[in-house]
Amino acid sequence: MLTVSWLNKEDMPRWNAFVGGHPFGFVYHLSKWCEVLETSFPHIKGRFLGLVDEDSGEFVAGLPVYEVRSWLTGNRLVSIPFSTFCDPLISSPDHISKLMPCLLELFNAARASSISLRTLHSSGLIRDGEFAVTCFFQHHFLPLDREPQDLLKLFNASCVRRRIARAEKSHLELRHGESEADLKAFYRLFIRLRRRLCLPPIPYRFFLSLWNQFRSTGELGLSLVFHGADIVAGMIMLKYNHVATVEFIADDEAHRHLSPNHLLYWEAMKEACSEGYRVFSFGRTSVNSSSLMTFKGRWGTRVIDLPEYIYPLDQGRRMIPDDSSWKYRLISVMADVLPESLFRLLGEFCYRHMG
Repeated sequence: MLTVSWLNKEDMPRWNAFVGGHPFGFVYHLSKWCEVLETSFPHIKGRFLGLVDEDSGEFVAGLPVYEVRSWLTGNRLVSIPFSTFCDPLISSPDHISKLMPCLLELFNAARASSISLRTLHSSGLIRDGEFAVTCFFQHHFLPLDREPQDLLKLFNASCVRRRIARAEKSHLELRHGESEADLKAFYRLFIRLRRRLCLPPIPYRFFLSLWNQFRSTGELGLSLVFHGADIVAGMIMLKYNHVATVEFIADDEAHRHLSPNHLLYWEAMKEACSEGYRVFSFGRTSVNSSSLMTFKGRWGTRVIDLPEYIYPLDQGRRMIPDDSSWKYRLISVMADVLPESLFRLLGEFCYRHMG
């Protein structure tokens, strides 16, 4: 007999153990990710829906669901906000069918406009009769099924291997971040990168909450590249189960000719191999970002789609990103011209409505 219920705080240790044992489980499914989001973004509230075997008391399936409330973009349910990739924790098409009645009750109570289920591996387990299916992102990854020197042979000779060699000859030094001061140093690079890209910055409190929740358990790693006394690049990674993924990376444009980003990726891959991870993820990429798709492809990556299932059907058909819209162009112009204090406030405003 299987029963469906919303979990409470006392269920979280069992839930986290279930996440750790599920083949689709990653840090985004953990209760700590919920704490990160709720601490960082007051408009986001997380819940956990579990399918339990009454005889054993064990979880059979589960779904983290987040209510994203916004007067600007509308209320919606998302599984899971700000995740690079994720899946419903299911192993059968029947599991979503059993979870849906509770999910629809929350959908109606929240007066939500849509339910979004983001997937990586589980898309074949979701019947799409009730959902519209969109696919605006792809996942680039490398299986770590060989020694680092054999991985090196997969990389593009001129665009990757040569740049790794250049970085190794450029007197760059890689260090692991150990303190909040190191995190702040990375964030300063990140702010400058967002400015160059004309994108609003993610508020610092999100990074600090990530650091506080995942650093001490080894599930978050921060690497910084120095050239002399200057920090010229940095990378934040999340590591869980068998996957190590690049979550954020930033560099100093003035030192880009030294290829510090290539050094970061290469050293991170070698470290992931030595720590026993089986997959190195380059994260998700918009299908509209041709330059980033090309960059990641030059590392010999495999590429798979990241389908998103949207309920109801008519809402899914309307959810088409448009980088040419007046709203997007207005934010890009503001991100380019505002002074830093207002640039950060722009990030606060934008991320108050995102998820």
